[in-house]
Amino acid sequence: SALSVFEDRQHRIWFGTAGGGLGRLRDNRLTTYGLPEGLASDIVGPVLEDREGRIWFGPRAGDHLQRIEQGKMAALPLRGTPPCFHEDLDGPLWIGTPGHGLYRLATGQLTQWTTADGLPSRAVRAIVDDGEGGLWLGTPRGLVRFTNRPQTVYTTADGLLSDRVMALWREPDGPLWIATSRGLNRLENGRFTAYGPAQGLCDNQVLSIVDDRLGNLWMTSSRGLFHVQKRQLDELARGERAEVACTMLGRGDGMESAQFNGGYQPSAWRAHDGRLWFPSVRGLVVVD
Repeated sequence: SALSVFEDRQHRIWFGTAGGGLGRLRDNRLTTYGLPEGLASDIVGPVLEDREGRIWFGPRAGDHLQRIEQGKMAALPLRGTPPCFHEDLDGPLWIGTPGHGLYRLATGQLTQWTTADGLPSRAVRAIVDDGEGGLWLGTPRGLVRFTNRPQTVYTTADGLLSDRVMALWREPDGPLWIATSRGLNRLENGRFTAYGPAQGLCDNQVLSIVDDRLGNLWMTSSRGLFHVQKRQLDELARGERAEVACTMLGRGDGMESAQFNGGYQPSAWRAHDGRLWFPSVRGLVVVD
């Protein structure tokens, strides 16, 4: 079972698994890292390459992160197995945890924010930049605008379909897309638009979001993989249509399982060659 997927600058595909350690694919050759290679756990959640070329990953060990640096394993003490990483344009590494809030790693120092600092939840599941020097955080208790501290918390009272945010995707100079346990939201110019089955979406659960750069948003759920034309999503947001046309893919389309995983980031990835990668309960699914 694959839990996350990421492509580094050398076009290698890295993925975390639920029991198979950390995997790396290059030119159809698979390399695995497990307990014998120094992993603290054979369950690995998020994966990220920082600007120095180090591969960070979150083993389910409960007390530290790990990274591969110049072919060697290194560790950073940290409480909780993180669901997500994010690297700022100016350098700091942000780490979302399942029970200890948000961390920032800068110049070797960790800074922590928790509910005592204004976060609505001790769990942070997704992090993206907001394009203005701040961050968007996805939590089980809403969407958070963060600029050195939690600024604003958005919930169902503001238009979210669910407070349980599963993943985030922000378009450059465009809207923020929010995957929730009850459907898809779009936030643009302070206004939320909801997309659920009543608006034509294939499922009422969204675990991941990725743009194929061909005019479609792709999403996963525990029941399949589906896509919608962004043009139609835009038209619904402007009130020009009531429903979107959604195409669902499943086992009949070549997948071993239609059940996808979410909760660790990245939960979907567009590679340099345009192929889309998704973690599922039966491994990686690739759309080309």
